[in-house]
Amino acid sequence: DVWFVNDSISMRPSLSCSQSIRGRCEGRSFGVIDTIQLCEVALAVRALRTVLPRKLYEGVLQWFTQYLDWLVTSEFGRTERKAKNNHGVCWYLQAACFARLTENGALLDELRQDFRCVLLKQIERNGAMPRELARTKPYGYALFTLEVFAGLAAILCTPSENCFLWREGDSGSVADAMAFLYPYILDKKAWPYPADVLFFDYWPCRQSALLLVGHYTGERKYRTLWDKLPPWRLKFELLRNFPIRTPELWLPQLSMNNSQVTS
Repeated sequence: DVWFVNDSISMRPSLSCSQSIRGRCEGRSFGVIDTIQLCEVALAVRALRTVLPRKLYEGVLQWFTQYLDWLVTSEFGRTERKAKNNHGVCWYLQAACFARLTENGALLDELRQDFRCVLLKQIERNGAMPRELARTKPYGYALFTLEVFAGLAAILCTPSENCFLWREGDSGSVADAMAFLYPYILDKKAWPYPADVLFFDYWPCRQSALLLVGHYTGERKYRTLWDKLPPWRLKFELLRNFPIRTPELWLPQLSMNNSQVTS
């Protein structure tokens, strides 16, 4: 109610002033990534839709409908959608989660097409993501981007389409990206790229991508590794970077069917 519904104190459903810099700019498109943590809020609201009070549910639904419209139509949103690195993938993850909540099947179909024809170009056939590996924190960014790719694939999968296995042209798949990173999650000492300039000691931990990719590909070793990794720690960098903290919301897929909401 406080964040989404109460008109006097709720957040406006836009990020027009995101990452503003006093004296330089009122907002930047880069800030769109900062609401990636709302993905699980949307999925949780959908999961709880049969027990939430109707007025509260409809108010939250209206907020996400308006915010999704802003993401799709605003200049900042359109700019982030076109980004060819993790910012683009994060836009798509948010749009997919919010479209799932708001029952926007047409947009989900559009996102699914872009996933195959646009986003997978960020993954090479061997599973590497060169734009992330070129950063000053290649290990953390590679894990983060794989996490977002895995969440997006889980949302976009259908009974007849396994998005984790899709390849297009010379691109690799989300499964390929996991296969590429798996040896270095298993043994970080084998990492052949420069160490991250910051927070390198924080990783790896229980990356939810291991669960998601393992589930959709049948690779049990990913779940086995997840069980052995240390749990999440309350470190800001971890909390900031990883939007999937409740895998139950992503596995199995939530139905698009409408459900009755309490009055």
